[in-house]
Amino acid sequence: MPTASKAHNLADTLAPGRILHWLERPTNGLRRVWQSICTDRRPVRVSLRASAEAATRYFGGGTMPVARSKPALRDLPEAGRALRVDPRARELARLLLAAEPKAAISMIEKLRSDGRSLAELCAGLFEPAARAMGELWQSDSCTELQVSVGLGRLQVALRTASRELSSAVVPLLPTDVPHAVLVAPFPREQHVLGSSMASELFARAGWDVSCEFPESNAALGRLVHDRWFDVLDLSLSSVFTREHRLPELAASIKAAHVHSRNPALAVIVDGRVFNERPWAYAQVGADACSGSVMELIATAQRQFQHLKLSV
Repeated sequence: MPTASKAHNLADTLAPGRILHWLERPTNGLRRVWQSICTDRRPVRVSLRASAEAATRYFGGGTMPVARSKPALRDLPEAGRALRVDPRARELARLLLAAEPKAAISMIEKLRSDGRSLAELCAGLFEPAARAMGELWQSDSCTELQVSVGLGRLQVALRTASRELSSAVVPLLPTDVPHAVLVAPFPREQHVLGSSMASELFARAGWDVSCEFPESNAALGRLVHDRWFDVLDLSLSSVFTREHRLPELAASIKAAHVHSRNPALAVIVDGRVFNERPWAYAQVGADACSGSVMELIATAQRQFQHLKLSV
């Protein structure tokens, strides 16, 4: 196969708008380059599509063409499908923190009736409102107890919206088997809004969803050992960055891999820290991250397809 065709064939497996870059060099040098890419602090999200040893260089003595997949219409901002954060998210955060929740409930009901999907409601309103509550707490405008109450109100709004909005579950062919995903907050994470939103959206996309709340790495290990999962989605807080918890999250991911019944378990992480620092997923040993629930299903699907291509 011509070398340029190899690159472009791999590019065909990418989501629209992504870029494929092919790296070739001796193994030790390649490891150092890949580690450098993963720890780069610039806001670029990278993932490994495939790797293999080769007797000769495919692109020796020449320049590798950069392969790009064609952007789909739905991915273009001009098509009006780009994620838009609702400008009323900060106002909603203040209403959620108030002693009386009626105004917050009324706002959510009004916004819920304007035709947006559950994913758009979660990513454009609920997630930004949660982050806004975190900023209000940082500025000493509220207490952590008020934040917890506000998150509880968002949880209730999520359940109500899930019941009342069209489910639009993806139909499966008779031969299809739903991909299995374990959705869980990071052990000891008290804020579970991210996991609640993820479980709702995975279910609507036709996945076989288990939503659990492990209290320790051992409990998480038992979950992935007792049942086969294709994907593990671990969430940190949607409100606070909790950067100091990243080493603990890395230990949880390592424990999941050690005990997993599926040796090729794909791990996705999400939460505010990954919205602000998407490259941090590499330092905790995850396969990918989702900066928003709007991206979550597509991210999981790409990881699952990558594993199928690697087998």
